[in-house]
Amino acid sequence: MRRYVQRAMRKLKKLDPEQLEGFIAELARENEQLEVVLDSLTDGVMVADLRNNLIFASRPAERLLPLYGFSPGQQPMWEAIADREIANFVRTTLISLESATDREFTVGGAGDARILSLTIVPLVQAGKITGSILTIRDVSEKRLREVRLRRAESLASLTTLAAGVAHEIKNPLGSIGIHIQ
Repeated sequence: MRRYVQRAMRKLKKLDPEQLEGFIAELARENEQLEVVLDSLTDGVMVADLRNNLIFASRPAERLLPLYGFSPGQQPMWEAIADREIANFVRTTLISLESATDREFTVGGAGDARILSLTIVPLVQAGKITGSILTIRDVSEKRLREVRLRRAESLASLTTLAAGVAHEIKNPLGSIGIHIQ
């Protein structure tokens, strides 16, 4: 598709209104398809330009990370994020021009607390950094499974220990019982 767009852009002045309309319709279809793909993911995606202004937020990002209303390109990414701890992390990371992978934050109240994993990486286009991408993943279920697994392992260890202690006590008692009889 990229070649098609580049070719059409070179010939833009030569296109008649009908061809131009078809070209714009094709671009709109492709754009809509990409948005549908991003909105269908379970992970949230937010994109900022070089000035760190938020230019895109997928629906899962809005669902996972409560956002203030934003106008694309009008405010820094961190100002759109409602959670102050996450907003400070995003601001610090973007201003320092660093990447961050799998930083975890707990959001929500005691009853509906979720653990979010955030990753910030540069947005690279044609070999140049043109902005930043923030991905948000809900890892609450994964952490809950890990806790359950640790608990099961602890119970298995305790059972093994109890069996060993019972065996060590039973052997001498058996010998004493035989001698007494």
